[in-house]
Amino acid sequence: MKVKVLIGIILFVAVGMMASPNLSAEEKKFVIHTADTNKSVLERQMGRVVTVKLQSGDYLEGTLTKVGDHLIHLSGASGAEFYDAVIRIDGIIAVIIKVKGN
Repeated sequence: MKVKVLIGIILFVAVGMMASPNLSAEEKKFVIHTADTNKSVLERQMGRVVTVKLQSGDYLEGTLTKVGDHLIHLSGASGAEFYDAVIRIDGIIAVIIKVKGN
């Protein structure tokens, strides 16, 4: 009798997991506004991990800690966790933001 109850519970949980969306892969909406600039997009990403592509073709990733008038500050730059980076906003050609996953 206990085995039948256990199998029923397992089936119930399995069906529930298949029917519900995967919460860890929840999509975050990213909205771009017509008046957006690199600076305004970056300001909305404060405190998040972002990747920026520079005019040189290099990529830098880190936690966005400050957006000034002309510079941004990335802390814990990926691959160089003991370093921070200060980057000119006008030298950024792309801002890459993770919107799916954990």
